[in-house]
Amino acid sequence: QDKFWCPDNQTSFLITSGFSRINGPCGFGYYNKQFFDMFMNGTSILHEINNPVADNYFTSYIGNASLNWMEEIFEQTNKKPSTRQPLIAWIGPHAPHYPSMPAGWYADRFSDKTAPRTPNWN
Repeated sequence: QDKFWCPDNQTSFLITSGFSRINGPCGFGYYNKQFFDMFMNGTSILHEINNPVADNYFTSYIGNASLNWMEEIFEQTNKKPSTRQPLIAWIGPHAPHYPSMPAGWYADRFSDKTAPRTPNWN
């Protein structure tokens, strides 16, 4: 097991054996400017995100990164079918956990609506 430390030297991730790649944020907010890829051979890539709203909302970033990774795997195995292996994508976005903060493009989408408050509303 290895640890990957983000440049802020406050955020670290334990890399568990059995995974070929781990992608995660440097920080724990809804909007992050740095994400990393850590590979089992000990190398890592730090991604800097410049657009503070459209590109780095954590749920969207991790979803898009996951889809891109799966497309890479499928493309590789379609070129060389003998390399096919089972795969698992463990995807853990922060949303919708409290405190909830919608993506910028959804923030005002339902501002004129009110959720119904039934008797069992807590």
